[in-house]
Order: sequence, then structure tokens, then C-alpha cells
Amino acid sequence: MDKKTTNIRANSTVAEGSSFEGILLVQNNLFIHGRIIGNIKTSKTVHIGSTGYFEGILEAKEVVVSGTLDGKVITTGKLVLESTAIFKGELNARSLEIIEGASFCGISQMDVASSNTNL
Repeated sequence: MDKKTTNIRANSTVAEGSSFEGILLVQNNLFIHGRIIGNIKTSKTVHIGSTGYFEGILEAKEVVVSGTLDGKVITTGKLVLESTAIFKGELNARSLEIIEGASFCGISQMDVASSNTNL
């Protein structure tokens, strides 16, 4: 038997057609293709696929949206809105990338101090 230890963390997925309501604490990347209503907290990346829907408060290192996000996003990194994304709500992030075709309806607060350390 091999004595090597491999530290592999699997990604978590909420599949299309699935739904979850409540508080979700995740230790790895999360892919949402279904529907979540509630709060999510992770130190990794959350991807909301084109069929995905999230409503609530989302805290993550980075967030990539291709589907619909309705709520509040707090990220220490970047929020990316792909061309099919619909964002409604509040954003607190270090940076924001909006691809042509995405919809952003809300308010944003950028953490300028951490993103422009050379100023």
C-alpha cells in the first residue's frame, strides 16, 4: 500500500433541477446549476452557471456568475459577470469585471485600499 498522502478537495455542486434553502458553509469551490436561497460562506470560488439561481448573502474569495444572483455579495477578490449574468443587489469586492451582455442592477463598493496597494 502506498504511504503517500494526497490532499485533494472535491468541488461541491448543486445540480440543475436541485434546490437548497438555508445556510451553506463550503470548504471548497462551489458550482451552482440549480437554485439556492439562503446564505453561502466559503474561502474559495463560487460559480453560478447559466441555469443557476442564487438569492441571499454570498461570502466568497471570488464569484463568477453566468446565471442569476439576487442579493448581497461580499468577496475578498473579484466578481465576474459573464455575458448571460443577471445581478441584482449589493456588491462589496476588490474588483469587478462585467462582460458585454451582462446585467448589473444595484450598488457596488470597491475595496480600493487592497486593490491599489501602490497608490
